[in-house]
Parts: sequence; C-alpha cells; structure tokens
Amino acid sequence: MTMNTIERPKRAPVPRATDTTLTRDYYVSQEIFEREIDKVFFKQWTFAGHVSQIPNVGDYFLHTFAGESLIIVRESAETVRAHFNVCRHRGSQLTKAGNGNVKLFVCPYHQWSYELNGGLR
Repeated sequence: MTMNTIERPKRAPVPRATDTTLTRDYYVSQEIFEREIDKVFFKQWTFAGHVSQIPNVGDYFLHTFAGESLIIVRESAETVRAHFNVCRHRGSQLTKAGNGNVKLFVCPYHQWSYELNGGLR
C-alpha cells in the first residue's frame, strides 16, 4: 500500500455567494438589527471606553449604545459604573456634556439629583 500525496490547490477556490454570505436583509433590515441588539449585544459585555478616561472620582463620559445614552462614571478609586443618562421623573437627559467631573448628576427639569452610584438623593 502506498501513500498518495494530497496536492494543495494553487489558488483558493472562489466562494459562491450562497456559500458564505447572508442575504441582503441581514445587512439592511431594521427588524433584524433590533433582534440582534436584543439577543446578542444586550447579553454580552460591550466596550464603552477605558478607565484612563475617568481617572478621578466624579469623572464621567457619555457613551451611546443601541440608541441609548449612557453615563460612564468613576464612583470611587475602585469602582466604575454605567447608568442610563435619563431622569426617572420625566425622562430628561441628566447631562448633555460629553464628559466632565461632577459630585452629583442633577436633572435640568426639576433638579432631581443622583449620586455617582445612581441612587436618587
């Protein structure tokens, strides 16, 4: 019994469109996009920024994910938190500034105040 050598192709085969691609809908459908956000991205950790962007207590920056505005804030030397950038009273954004340093987040509508940990003051 002799062993045959398998020759490698000189070129990679050209894939057919049906072999490796998704249909057009997967790239343009709002419904599929929303399902992906819900079923895939909301179930995993997602990169929003680096801790070096908020070195001091009270430093924050805004991050938008899936249409939601989030506040990423340094609560303490060891703790970084993420909160929805919205007041629970009337739904106003707590801040429009892209970054900064605060002791509290204060709603511009009725002055409701939130601690760095997200608790209502």
